[in-house]
Amino acid sequence: MRRIVTGHNDNGKSVIKIDGPPARSIGEEIGGLFEIWNEDGATIDTKSSKDRADSDIILSPPKGGSKFRYFQIMPTPKGVSIDALNKMAEEAFSRIGAAHHRVDVTKHPTMHKTKTIDYIVLLRGDVTLILDEEEVKINPFDVVVSRIRNVLPGETTPYRHALQSLFRVASDEGFFALYKGFAAKVMRLGPGGGIMMCAFDLAKSIMLEE
Repeated sequence: MRRIVTGHNDNGKSVIKIDGPPARSIGEEIGGLFEIWNEDGATIDTKSSKDRADSDIILSPPKGGSKFRYFQIMPTPKGVSIDALNKMAEEAFSRIGAAHHRVDVTKHPTMHKTKTIDYIVLLRGDVTLILDEEEVKINPFDVVVSRIRNVLPGETTPYRHALQSLFRVASDEGFFALYKGFAAKVMRLGPGGGIMMCAFDLAKSIMLEE
């Protein structure tokens, strides 16, 4: 993976500060997590050549900060027991300072709860997003925004049920916040439908010729 980070020189001109692979990675034997960039919420110095991703990999960013990372998830090996998967997950989360985030792992060994809002874009393959009460299959270029953050023990959430959540989001962020991502979904329908029709016509013509 090539990572390009830009900034400014002393004359205020835009230049390339970093051009190369991610400075840190972990867990390549099961896919891998690669740190692209980190911010701690402080003032951004665009003249600095410091690689802000070149530090110990920690799951969550500091308060007011952010983390941009790329990761791969390999299929679960067949025949591996749930106890072995739990042990692997426990060790992996401990390595990134997140053992305490594994609160309830009854549905999957890697389920965890954090005080963050996560943005996920799937580039290749298919993944099942597992939630407390639902599951959904994610396809390439689907986008997941974990807007209603998980709640840790002892905390409360402003969202009590689906209807109340709709009114809360509309009240706090405006009515059109309920339609975030709608345009991207509609834009995908046209090309997807066209490809499906072409594939259908091609398959139909082949079958008729036979």
